[in-house]
Amino acid sequence: MINPRRTYELDHLGSGSLVQITLRVCALESASAIVCAVVAALLTDAFPVRVRYIAISLAQQLAGVVFGGTAPVLAQTLVTAGHGSLWPVAVYQALLAVLSACCLLALTSARRNATASAHTVGK
Repeated sequence: MINPRRTYELDHLGSGSLVQITLRVCALESASAIVCAVVAALLTDAFPVRVRYIAISLAQQLAGVVFGGTAPVLAQTLVTAGHGSLWPVAVYQALLAVLSACCLLALTSARRNATASAHTVGK
């Protein structure tokens, strides 16, 4: 059985190895850069030019406040409610991943429909 406390410590911060810590941080930042590049391209394509700046900014700021601002408090509450277990936090993260995937599918589907209707109007 997987021990959630051990998987949480995979960052090797306690190992004292500067090389391991540096490699892990570089790997995480590389993955983050890839995600940010894709999201930036998707959001730029998702909104018309007239409202693009305010729409993207508003979406990012609200998401940061709602999810980023409440995440530490909610995580601590879930750990306390789970009597020290990290599984409730993992389930919360999984639910957020599913929500993100659903939003991505809805956004790409709506964009495909809008593009298809724009091409039929021009003919």
